[in-house]
Amino acid sequence: MSKMKRWSALLLAVLMMVSILAGCGSKNGSGEKDTFIVAMRTDFVTFDPAKATATLNQAGLRVMYDPLVDIDQDGSVIPAVAESWEVVDNGAAYVFNIRQGIKFHNGDPLTAEDVAFEIQRESDAAARATINVDSVEILGDYQVKVTMKEPDSLLLKELAMLLIPSKKAVEAAGDSYNEAPVGSGPYSFVSYSPSDMTTFTRFDEYWGDAAKIKNITFRYIPDNTTRALSLETGEVDYIVPMSAEDYETIKSNSDCVAVADGGGMQYYLGFNLSNEYLSNKLVRQAISYAVDRSSIASGAFESTATPAYLPVASNEFGYTTEISFPEFNIEKAKELMKQAGMENGFSCNIVTTAGVSAKACEILQAALKQINIDLSIQQLEFSAYLDAWITGNFDIMMDGWTNNLLDAHDFFYNVLTTTSDNNVYGYSNEKVDTLVQEAVVAGTDEERQAYYNELYNIIIDECPIVPVVFSGVVYGYRSNVKDLYENAMFWVNYADISFAS
Repeated sequence: MSKMKRWSALLLAVLMMVSILAGCGSKNGSGEKDTFIVAMRTDFVTFDPAKATATLNQAGLRVMYDPLVDIDQDGSVIPAVAESWEVVDNGAAYVFNIRQGIKFHNGDPLTAEDVAFEIQRESDAAARATINVDSVEILGDYQVKVTMKEPDSLLLKELAMLLIPSKKAVEAAGDSYNEAPVGSGPYSFVSYSPSDMTTFTRFDEYWGDAAKIKNITFRYIPDNTTRALSLETGEVDYIVPMSAEDYETIKSNSDCVAVADGGGMQYYLGFNLSNEYLSNKLVRQAISYAVDRSSIASGAFESTATPAYLPVASNEFGYTTEISFPEFNIEKAKELMKQAGMENGFSCNIVTTAGVSAKACEILQAALKQINIDLSIQQLEFSAYLDAWITGNFDIMMDGWTNNLLDAHDFFYNVLTTTSDNNVYGYSNEKVDTLVQEAVVAGTDEERQAYYNELYNIIIDECPIVPVVFSGVVYGYRSNVKDLYENAMFWVNYADISFAS
């Protein structure tokens, strides 16, 4: 980064500091800091959990909503709104016992009616949390039965993504619910200024341990450099995410802490199979051999990422070291292009966003040139990128996926099954669809692993997608911040955070 660019960004960050301090009080009457300030790359799109599909939007909402069940740092399912549960009907259903004494921010009690309402609402919307829910039944004021379409060993983890709003508030507000959302979490909603800031304050009647910091303010700072500088200068306490380019700079600053944990988001190539060239399996295999994952991890992500040879990371169930996509081999790629009758090559585009993914595309572009593929890079703003993704207006896409279940099922089901809304590539394989379903209902881990191994072999052969890297969970915070943790799903334990005295 040039000095001029960095100092220009610094000036902008200083000006933003004035706005931040003017917009929210950061000290209480005793002079202690009572507001935790988060700088986010993306704004809140919605405060309705049933409509929040973006990873960071979902993660941010956990500050004001409680999940039905939760996942701890070790990946185990733990009680939350549901204090206990049992499997019934020979494994076809769960009965959840709802914790009594939980209050919503408007004072109303949280009951089975609220839980059943949200499960049904998200099921109707085909949300990821409820993909295998067949029906939901209220058994009592504090008991709910959830019946599955198929026996599903992952349903509990899937339901950890289910955040519970007030049924009464949702129904009363209708389309204006975003103006006054009501949850039961450790913080309650205060205000939202689009493309600027969102504020929350501690809910003093929270059923669990009280939040340690009184207020939380989320600032919208889309520029990576400005976001990092706002952390360095102390204008914000935590940035999400932190770019790979800024990792080393933040790490060298004694006033800050930089973290790069494993897992995180998978970056992969998704092929539009309606393209006349990319519809050829041999061409896709050639591109797979031309992906220099090590160079991309070190060159584009500055070593905050690891090469991805499978569509699941080493911390996810289903990972194996026995099967993998091939290593970088240009000569093999050339041979496959010749077999495909494409030795003279062709032109196509790759759609990406700014930052590390664009740099990764540049490295890929140079490699594909060696096999006569002229790859043009279309670097788009995130909204335009999403539009291209939804409409299929791409040849190749540098796509990303965060595995919220830490299980191979999450990627295979959502990205590669024929009917999934996230399968924007036109890939359809009846065998894959069947194996994905059989894997999730298999009786033992060994049986499930065998199914995933078979799925790996199919997609390595057919290459509907090609994994590139796993970008670590990279984030930064001020050194006076205590007990902050961001897990592999980008969920943050906001209620546990405090400032050092």
